[in-house]
Amino acid sequence: MADDWQTFETFNDEASAEALAGRLRLEDVPAEVRRARLVPGVEEFRIVVPADLVHRARWVMADATLTDAELTYLATGELGTEGNTSAYRDALSISADSSDQRLELAAEILASGAGVVMFNDTVALRPTRTCLLCEVVDPAPSSRRCENEFEVLVENARTMLDSSRLRQLLPNIPRKWLVVEDYGTGTAELWRAP
Repeated sequence: MADDWQTFETFNDEASAEALAGRLRLEDVPAEVRRARLVPGVEEFRIVVPADLVHRARWVMADATLTDAELTYLATGELGTEGNTSAYRDALSISADSSDQRLELAAEILASGAGVVMFNDTVALRPTRTCLLCEVVDPAPSSRRCENEFEVLVENARTMLDSSRLRQLLPNIPRKWLVVEDYGTGTAELWRAP
């Protein structure tokens, strides 16, 4: 690798620059954010990468579609979105057909315990010190369900997760399954698998 570093992108705010640099680092592209003072009170933040990896950085970013929550996580280490009334509004939302990069970001969040990952808008994966809580969100919480119906909800969610590419990236800790109601500002446990 050459010792030259080349400007890849320029931003007016540090958070955006750090978010993109974090994304590049996730893809094994070394990246630094360098601050430049243009005039007093006006700064720009340049993302620089090794000159011989500029092509890889372009390729990585051409494939990247990051949500605001992901950019916030990469910039600050905290998940967050605005305007969402779900109890899982701060969760990283992924689906079965998410890119490998999004799945790896989800795995990193779960392994570090930094937050919750919502899979297919159906099951929230919440890491604890001893297990991975798999919270199946009841699609019709006002329905009166028998135990068998809760078991079916959990079994369907388990099958969906186990057949996904995310499964092999999950932390190797026991999983505990439960069904919850998402009432906006929090959740209520409706049933816990034995």
